[in-house]
Amino acid sequence: MTRGSQLHTLPACACLLCGCWLLSTASAAPVLRADTACQVTGTYVLVEVEYEDGSRLDGHMLAISSSSGHAKPCIRHAGLIVDLVGLDAEWAAVNLASGRSVLSVRGIVNGHVLTIAPGDVPEVSSGPQVRGASRSAGMLRVQSDEHAGPAKKLLVVKVDAQDSVLLDSLGQPLSLDQLRANVFGGPDDSVNLLERYQSCSYGKTTFEAFEGETVTGEMVNGVMELDIDVNAIGANNDVIREAARSKLFDVLGPGFLGSPRDTYVMLMLPPETSGGWIAYAYVNYWLSVYNGNTWSRSASAHTHEVGHNLNLAHSGEANNQYADQTGMMGYSYGSDEGPKMCFNPAKNWQLGWYEDRAAIAAPTSETSKYKLVGIADYENSNLDDDHKVILKVAGGMKDYYIAYNRKIGINSGTQEGGDQVTVVERDSGDDLDYSRLKSKLVAKLSEKGSYTVDESSGVTVTVDSITGENPKVATVIVGAFPSPPPSSPPPPNALTVQILTDEYPGETTWTVEFIGAPPTYTVSGGPYESRETTYTSDSLLPAAGTYRFTILDGYGDGICCGYGDGQYTVFLGGVELF
Repeated sequence: MTRGSQLHTLPACACLLCGCWLLSTASAAPVLRADTACQVTGTYVLVEVEYEDGSRLDGHMLAISSSSGHAKPCIRHAGLIVDLVGLDAEWAAVNLASGRSVLSVRGIVNGHVLTIAPGDVPEVSSGPQVRGASRSAGMLRVQSDEHAGPAKKLLVVKVDAQDSVLLDSLGQPLSLDQLRANVFGGPDDSVNLLERYQSCSYGKTTFEAFEGETVTGEMVNGVMELDIDVNAIGANNDVIREAARSKLFDVLGPGFLGSPRDTYVMLMLPPETSGGWIAYAYVNYWLSVYNGNTWSRSASAHTHEVGHNLNLAHSGEANNQYADQTGMMGYSYGSDEGPKMCFNPAKNWQLGWYEDRAAIAAPTSETSKYKLVGIADYENSNLDDDHKVILKVAGGMKDYYIAYNRKIGINSGTQEGGDQVTVVERDSGDDLDYSRLKSKLVAKLSEKGSYTVDESSGVTVTVDSITGENPKVATVIVGAFPSPPPSSPPPPNALTVQILTDEYPGETTWTVEFIGAPPTYTVSGGPYESRETTYTSDSLLPAAGTYRFTILDGYGDGICCGYGDGQYTVFLGGVELF
């Protein structure tokens, strides 16, 4: 992947913009007076914005359902989606659930920004608890039932501004048939949003084209085109989004969405709006938004952003909340045909798709053995053989989710940890509050590899073996193991080289060469495959003498710190040299 191609999508929404942008566009705060403030009520939506340069902005939005007050403009605010300025983030994390809580606040609406009046105490008039699976495999059914059932309706809207329209790969105006194929599939679009959810869930979560008609009687089947009377080039995307959203309700009527979580809308905005955004979505809500030609066609961006609509949070690794590339809730990719992968084990547990192949391993002093198969082998697995797709280690501040990331079939395009056992952590909790759903990839284990999930008790996940075919089975042992006896010190000629890779591991190589008369000696390492991963190489130097250690970065920018915090350490005889 070329530098800069791992631009994300939106999070709280999903990738890149979730609606927060407006937080930075507001000018001086409006003067709050009793005769200008409005009492505003609407659905609270969490937003997280990431830009192409890797920067990120968190925020909160309100989809206004009603507004009242002495000021005449108050009656015109219903239907707007506005940025909330002045909402206490810590209070919101405890009291609000995105897409579910109804919030009532007093403040001034200025454009697409609602500034809450100083001293106003927001009221949560309703906010049903988000139930979910955390402690038992049986509880997975709660989520499974919510996402399963009849196919969800999906409407894709091509937005045309006065000065900018979407273009295809040849630079010609994108047709509705092309857009339909990008999202719903076609002869040249085998990997798409519809296919990903159908395949990865084995038919438990599916989408189908929205069917309806406009207020003038024209039929709509999955895709439609909206002309808006504004210019897009250089404009804030919120202006284009709100113009399109408003016209959409005018064209289809106020009730076209039906019941909550029945219909989802994807707005494909024309290129060249301001800011380096890719796409974004609203958590537990019906709307996602995509920027320009590339991201309107990206299968992974579509799958990722709609995942946010389904309450999926980001999948990270190390200090980057998007860096878990084993599944779709990490980075998004600019291709309209892939990558062909699904979700990590924490997300799969939340979705409940494999509840009949899920188990919980309590962190105890006893050891237990489990047989894991990849999600692509789900239908090849056998309950009689006690095959599992997801294993959860519960208890403590963190819960851990373990799976065999087999790189075949529906998961053949996984970008990281292929054919390894992956361990993912997230904050523990019995509900599915979004703030606790962000996960982190903490281990990628090959055969005989191990990872300690609980340092205090010594509970460790160990891959005992990876054997067989159709299905291939990774046998995993979970439990507390006795501490090994103290190891003897290494011999004085023992050379150890440790490399912590940056975000571009394929650029890093190193050599150790003997300097002097023959016999010559060289040992080397790299290039590497996994980002932000520690690799260790052990060898014995054959003779006393002088050796030269050389480390190279193929791109020439080093391994720290512009693109990750890579580093290297060299030991000789157990003593750190540098």
